[in-house]
Amino acid sequence: MAATAGALGDFFQYVIDHPVSLNRQKSAMLPIVGKEIEGTKLSIYNERVQVKHPLLGLRFKNTSGLHLSQGPITVFEGSTYAGDTRVLDVQPNEERLVSYAIDLGTEVDPKAGAGKQQITSVKAVKGIVTTVTKVADEKTYKMVNRSQTDRTVLIEHPNRTSQQFKLVETDKPVEDTPEVYRFQTPVKAGETKSFTVKEEKDIASSVT
Repeated sequence: MAATAGALGDFFQYVIDHPVSLNRQKSAMLPIVGKEIEGTKLSIYNERVQVKHPLLGLRFKNTSGLHLSQGPITVFEGSTYAGDTRVLDVQPNEERLVSYAIDLGTEVDPKAGAGKQQITSVKAVKGIVTTVTKVADEKTYKMVNRSQTDRTVLIEHPNRTSQQFKLVETDKPVEDTPEVYRFQTPVKAGETKSFTVKEEKDIASSVT
């Protein structure tokens, strides 16, 4: 590390430990943070981003102990260039999910089920008949890993909690946001695997 970091209220600064002299009209790139951080390679699938292929990505945690400023990131696999991405400011111990290239070795085929409805209750009170119907939806993600390396696929499925849908008979997501559920599943090299998300909601209707 060639700089000392310090917090200034809501701001952050790096101070170069050893001053660098530059000739007129010259420039230089100086290393600020030279530490390893925790990270996991993932294949991130979102039907609304890429219908057929997931994106290669990383879930990394800022274990450097320092604030990492926003900016571009270049990703290498060994000594081979893998792709580019961009990240916003990352606080110490904060996790981020970033994608940097299309995973052409993995294919995903999402298939929506036919859906079904079932009346679960009928109640009559003072001339008002109330019927509750359970609506069930499901979607199956068929994943094919055609590469020679194992994959960990992170499926981003729409979060429809605001529409009163709830998950049933489905593995718990590793993460959920207001927009998506994230389900994580390993897919070995050459393997074909399916993952199904089931959701239900109750709809009430009344007749006088």
